[in-house]
Amino acid sequence: MGFNPPRSVIRVMWFPLLWLGLIAMTLLVVGLPPGRMILFIAFNTMLVGISEELMFRGVIFRALLSQYRIWTAIIVSSILFGAVHILNVFNTGDLSGALIQSIPAAMSGILFVAIVIRTRSIWPAIIYHALWDFVLFTMLTGGQANGIESNPDGLESLGSLQTLLPLVMGLPNFICGLVLLRHVNNNYR
Repeated sequence: MGFNPPRSVIRVMWFPLLWLGLIAMTLLVVGLPPGRMILFIAFNTMLVGISEELMFRGVIFRALLSQYRIWTAIIVSSILFGAVHILNVFNTGDLSGALIQSIPAAMSGILFVAIVIRTRSIWPAIIYHALWDFVLFTMLTGGQANGIESNPDGLESLGSLQTLLPLVMGLPNFICGLVLLRHVNNNYR
């Protein structure tokens, strides 16, 4: 499952944490949700980080790796990770939103598996995944709690922004994951 002590954490994690810090700065604009909501988000995203990383990088990636070449395991596990986010339609009722969320989730899946491969541990991926979700959900909830409308009247172009924003936010994760995965070959086990 990868419950090893991590290696090279600073070398691997500096850019993802920098990017997350920049995104977190939007909380200065949208504001924070009420304190109890922050605790709920923290608890929930911790559980999501643990469960999704165990499922996708701990079980699925390692199972694929035992049967296929490493890049096949990386790509298939990341696509499956993105695809499962389509199921959020049952929580939100918004199919297009769930489909849009699945693409940056798959892109982030590349980073999460790169973190596991490069640190040789699942712990940094669990922590980063939980922090990533915490910042995003806190931003969303803070914006809603502070009356920031997702599509105010007169801003038709915001609809396309809502489509592009998750992709733009996930793109650095994807690129960082690809950079971390350069020179990865089938000798990794």
